Amino acid sequence: MSFSLRIGLIALFLFGFILAVLYPRLPVWHEDTALEPAMILRGEPNCDPVQGPCIAYGEGISLSLSLQGPVRVLTPFPVTLQLDSPEAVPPIRGIAVTFSMVGMSMGFNRFNLEQRNPQTWQGQAMLPVCSLGRTDWRIAVEVTGDPPYEAEFFTVVNR
Repeated sequence: MSFSLRIGLIALFLFGFILAVLYPRLPVWHEDTALEPAMILRGEPNCDPVQGPCIAYGEGISLSLSLQGPVRVLTPFPVTLQLDSPEAVPPIRGIAVTFSMVGMSMGFNRFNLEQRNPQTWQGQAMLPVCSLGRTDWRIAVEVTGDPPYEAEFFTVVNR
């Protein structure tokens, strides 16, 4: 087999391999959710979702976030989110929570919640370790729907 034919076959193989790895992610890259700005829901400023449900309100909708069990770093814990609307709950395609710290990136730690009924979403999450020993967490809730919503809550978790 000639040298140029081998190079061509290797290039074709690498192209196919890269395409096979990236193909499952293509629908996510093409979602139009980023085109519409999220409606910001305002939460209770001193409410800690580890101590009990915390509510964030917006135009025609509210959500209640609760983190159950002992919430510690590197230990899975349950997350429950309740949606409430005076009218029907708007169409929701997904809900995710992320954990970060103000002024500090904590890497990728996004946890998708599963719908249990039209108003309840649940899942498991886990806090990463902060190398500086900080324990103050920002919890962002992203509701993908028409329209999208965002809310944030804060908690302090012991190691």
